[in-house]
Amino acid sequence: MLGAMALAYRKSDDATARAFTLLLLPWLGLLIFCGVFVDMLHIQVGKLFHSPVLNLLCEIIEDGGEMIAASFLTAISVREATTLRAKALAGRKERQRDRELKKGRR
Repeated sequence: MLGAMALAYRKSDDATARAFTLLLLPWLGLLIFCGVFVDMLHIQVGKLFHSPVLNLLCEIIEDGGEMIAASFLTAISVREATTLRAKALAGRKERQRDRELKKGRR
């Protein structure tokens, strides 16, 4: 996913696409951080301390961070998709109105 985002960012001349990519990066970074590093911390805490409280705390931080990051990634993507769809529909309606006006002038 990171490779695809980097490629899309480098190949795109569209400022909106670049801004969208930059908006996703922190949330993707949080998802990776929680999924990898906090998970490793969770494993080490379980092995070293044998504390149910610390184990639960690490579990909450890991799963909660992943859920928050995934939720924001989804929300940002859905918002972008609906915005693009609304712009496309508005453009289609405008072209249709222009065609009708040209037909009326003839």
